[in-house]
Amino acid sequence: MKKQQFLIVMLSIWGSFHLHAQHYFYPDTDQWNWQMKVLHYRPHCGGMAPNPEQLRNRYQPEIDSFVLINLTGKDTIPVQTDSNGIVRLYLYPGQYAVREKYKMVPFRVFYEQHYRKSDNFLKTQGIDCYKKWWKSNLTQFEITPHTEQLRLKVVVAEGCFVGLNPCLKFIGPPPP
Repeated sequence: MKKQQFLIVMLSIWGSFHLHAQHYFYPDTDQWNWQMKVLHYRPHCGGMAPNPEQLRNRYQPEIDSFVLINLTGKDTIPVQTDSNGIVRLYLYPGQYAVREKYKMVPFRVFYEQHYRKSDNFLKTQGIDCYKKWWKSNLTQFEITPHTEQLRLKVVVAEGCFVGLNPCLKFIGPPPP
């Protein structure tokens, strides 16, 4: 009798979680209505003109984990791009956003991890810039009942000598 009660309780918990998640996400990637391709852009920061290979390799697939946010219900799920930088899902109608996984921490932690003090080569833009960066999404979009296949292309761009940090400005000498 206790085993049956335990099983019923576990099934009801699993069922409520399963139904809750199904409000915005269907994991069958053979049938998809949303695709995001993420590319990582690395600029040429040298003084000489880039060679053809450097020009070809400026955009590379971003193979990483991101967070899909249902803006209506505030639910989040992790999504992973494949070797081509692509993720595909079937999403139910609603408003969505995609955010980098490293931003899913309290602001204090984010600031401690990314803040750099100004020096002879870098100038920091201040705490307001870091708050804006922390709150920003890679993209926002809407799935409607009429959406057949929404294809998004997102570029994660580095800056010369500052990496992905938009709150730093390089003020050092130009490269040779």
